[in-house]
Amino acid sequence: GFYVADKIFFKNNIEINYNNIKQINFLFIGRLVKEKNIIKLAKALDIVNSQIKTAHKLIIIGAGEYLSKVSAFKCVDYKGFKSQNEIINIAKKCHVFCLPSTYEPWGVVTHEMAALGLPVLSSNKCGSSHDLVIDGFNGFKFNPLEVNSIVMCLKKFILLSAEEKRKFSQNSFRIASKINHENWNNTLNSIILKP
Repeated sequence: GFYVADKIFFKNNIEINYNNIKQINFLFIGRLVKEKNIIKLAKALDIVNSQIKTAHKLIIIGAGEYLSKVSAFKCVDYKGFKSQNEIINIAKKCHVFCLPSTYEPWGVVTHEMAALGLPVLSSNKCGSSHDLVIDGFNGFKFNPLEVNSIVMCLKKFILLSAEEKRKFSQNSFRIASKINHENWNNTLNSIILKP
């Protein structure tokens, strides 16, 4: 519980309107490097768009050496590196958060986005996915090494009804709320002050 989302994310919890959405905005925030696996995520969304004739977008916030590679995909809407407040404003226009990393000890960004109320699609290699993503409750997990696993995960979310997506959003906030600074302080104090 030490590595938790800043209180600003909990204070900006959003209510997402999923009714009549023609284009889902999938959000990724992070460094554009190999272990973040952003290329496979973009490839998977382009495959989904091609298969079901949609124009869903992958909104990317961040910077790194894979920028030119990821920008080549049709689905990508690159926003660059942003401040915390700018991230929150962009997240308010998105419908789900994705973290496709092949290795991630924790991934506080998952906690931040869940605290905002975004459903989460996460690699099963992310430490935070074990605490913050419950399959079929607030998101789905996938194998980041297989593009087809990511494709199936994206489709599962797309095919949810507006009401199911709304419940996922509410459930994300509930799960995120269990991990907070107060709980961490209480845990730390109980260790330090133990007789």
